[in-house]
Amino acid sequence: MFSNGQITTYGSSFDELLCTKDSDWRFQDEWRIISNPGSSVKLRAKAVYLGFDVSHENEEQMKQCSLKNNFILYKMDNPIGVKKIVYSKIN
Repeated sequence: MFSNGQITTYGSSFDELLCTKDSDWRFQDEWRIISNPGSSVKLRAKAVYLGFDVSHENEEQMKQCSLKNNFILYKMDNPIGVKKIVYSKIN
């Protein structure tokens, strides 16, 4: 969907979901990484934020990855209210 810095969509609702963000979250400077399973993505992050319902297995893998690659890891606390999100540092 991203090609040389340009967004191209293929007309599916899936594409729209990935490329659309609620205006209430416009302050977030986020990257969405989309790739095929098993593919390799090279990046250098300062911090990674996990959702509150991340699986235990994925959370543990991300903890190991954060230690190995020297980035901070946060996990979202269970939502308190509508669009109120709190993160706790876990690594």
